[in-house]
Amino acid sequence: TVSAAGTLQLTSPGMITLATTNAAGTSTLSGTIDALAGGTLLLSGNGAISQTAGQIIAGTVATSGTIGSANLAQPANAVTTLGAIAAKGDVSLTTTQPLAAASTVSAANLTLSSSAATPNAIAVSSADFGTATGGTLALTASNPGGGLSLAGTITAGQLDLTAGTS
Repeated sequence: TVSAAGTLQLTSPGMITLATTNAAGTSTLSGTIDALAGGTLLLSGNGAISQTAGQIIAGTVATSGTIGSANLAQPANAVTTLGAIAAKGDVSLTTTQPLAAASTVSAANLTLSSSAATPNAIAVSSADFGTATGGTLALTASNPGGGLSLAGTITAGQLDLTAGTS
């Protein structure tokens, strides 16, 4: 188990890799991870990643290979792109920014939330986007001015869509 608090910030847009290699282990984030708006947070390893506080600032969040699970649901996160994601477990991401998802995404259950006040608060255009058989895909545009844009192929046992609510 690894726990990180404080701030990790790049001085120019780049990549921060967070690896949890022990399948029984958990990396707990409670500080700020700042790859800058043009940077990438790359998740890797078989363990769980849990954000209990703090903020993630990154242009893209993606995985390197298949991860265990990731709970990145703090309301102050500022992420604009969901890159390629593969997870055996659940994945959740909350952001204040409009979120675009055009890459292959798969997880047991997937929860995405954006508080951006734009018609495309969450825009899915992936050809392969969804959950494992029977899994739940939940997309929430929580701002009253927020909307969802869906295209491509979306697969889920249960699809929960919420737009324009607070």
